[in-house]
Amino acid sequence: MSIYKYPTDILKFLENNFLEIESMFERIERLVDFLEDHEVKESKERIIRCILFLSSANENLFLQYIELARLDYRDLIYLAEYEDEKQVRNFINSF
Repeated sequence: MSIYKYPTDILKFLENNFLEIESMFERIERLVDFLEDHEVKESKERIIRCILFLSSANENLFLQYIELARLDYRDLIYLAEYEDEKQVRNFINSF
């Protein structure tokens, strides 16, 4: 398992929106390992921000979007960044 260095905006979002952040960290680290093992070239931070945005501080949604990222991270990005087929957000950038 790799040690993932969290960007400040992601850390703050987790701390401000979830009670059990240790379990969130573990799940994110497992996702990062999965993405690295599958040689996903997309920004890990972008994928994580999409998950956090879509989950709206709801742990059940967080878990669902973690699974979607494993299945096809492109669908996750589309859900988080696009409305009516137009990009309205870009989670390559910080929150």
